[in-house]
Amino acid sequence: GINAEYGVVCNVNRTGTECDMCTEEHYGPECDIYCNSSATQYTCDGEGERICEDTWYGEECEVYCLSDEIHYNCTEDGDKECLGHYTGSECVTCSKGYYG
Repeated sequence: GINAEYGVVCNVNRTGTECDMCTEEHYGPECDIYCNSSATQYTCDGEGERICEDTWYGEECEVYCLSDEIHYNCTEDGDKECLGHYTGSECVTCSKGYYG
């Protein structure tokens, strides 16, 4: 598009006097990696890779998991890993032979 600030025409996602910089939220040699820097569940590094905030997991930081450290902890993928004698998808069911 036209870069009004510098009076030059740059290819998409590029800016600067010589179109040698990526526009905001675009990264990589071709400026074709998009990373939404205003997202709440992650930040973007200098290469456009998502760095998940605490409690967010997955390649796209789309899995939410908050360990309660009583019933479960969260794995690196954000899956719940039941603790003690708890079981089930939410780790709130007592294992067989346990009550409470």
